[in-house]
Amino acid sequence: MHLEAGLAVWKYCEASARHIFGDVLGDPVADLILETLRRDANGMSRRDISQLFSNHVPADTIGKALGQLLRAGKVRREMQATPGRSREMWFAI
Repeated sequence: MHLEAGLAVWKYCEASARHIFGDVLGDPVADLILETLRRDANGMSRRDISQLFSNHVPADTIGKALGQLLRAGKVRREMQATPGRSREMWFAI
């Protein structure tokens, strides 16, 4: 009985946090990428994402943010063949 009550409190806390913060991950880079991807159904390349930050955010920081979004199930990655190197495209889910 006590475990069920504890679980109910935990579910209430999770629902409250989701209601207050929505899909915010707490990482400003990841949050801006996700917000922008949701507005663009055509997706964004790595270059587009870098330009979103006026090329002032290091590539590894963007990579970590994209990895966090991917693990959270909020984005998907697609490799597109080009005459040269493949293009990495990102889409909101």
